[in-house]
Amino acid sequence: MHSTEAGVLLLDADPDLGAALSAEELAVARRHLRARVRVLEVGPWDPTEGSDPAGHLGLLVVDGVLVRDVSVRGRCGAEVLGAGDVLRPWDQAEAVDASVDHAYDWTVLSRARVAELDARLAHVIARWPSVMSALLERSLRRVRTMGLQYALTQVPGVDVRLHLVLWHLADRWGRVTPDGTVLRLPLTHKLLGRLIGARRPSVTSALRRLDREGLVTRLEGGVWLLRGSPGEVDLQPASRATQRPVLAAAA
Repeated sequence: MHSTEAGVLLLDADPDLGAALSAEELAVARRHLRARVRVLEVGPWDPTEGSDPAGHLGLLVVDGVLVRDVSVRGRCGAEVLGAGDVLRPWDQAEAVDASVDHAYDWTVLSRARVAELDARLAHVIARWPSVMSALLERSLRRVRTMGLQYALTQVPGVDVRLHLVLWHLADRWGRVTPDGTVLRLPLTHKLLGRLIGARRPSVTSALRRLDREGLVTRLEGGVWLLRGSPGEVDLQPASRATQRPVLAAAA
């Protein structure tokens, strides 16, 4: 479910897009780059509803968190997206040339706002090539991030993969505190399984082991506390079947 609210000044909502502009250019661009905004409530989301993809650059996430799931033969991989990401979800919805049957689903994890980079706005943005370049870089950032996440899913051991992926998410959404790094994301065990390529029961068991080791603690309100560093968890070579984490020896 979504609604539309009054437009937002794009360079106020995402100042980094105008980082390469001079002060004079920024003042002019700021006034002209106004985008319509969709408000997305928590739950399933059909991104094609109300969108005309003709000439559309995409949707820029202003705030909130979304999840994109890709399903193949009953197994599912997930991508977590947030502020600054650029989406073109209708391209996926209309893709019919894949040999492998698959499906896409979108879920709003926390209430979000997305700015419409529609054909009208695309025409205006073209006056400032550095802004267009910044938007392109956001799309390439998603590709790089997904490449890293895929590599993480190939690491042996559910414990290790889970610990690494939580730190991977903390790079973007985490906050360093005296007690450790706080990650505020409402991640269910099932979603974590989709992120690391594991079943939910395996994730639950791995989280218990990581908690016992003092590496990951789940707090109230969808908050995670991470301690140490990603390199501190590894598998005991002699007992891989148990996949119990131990602290890596200091170099």
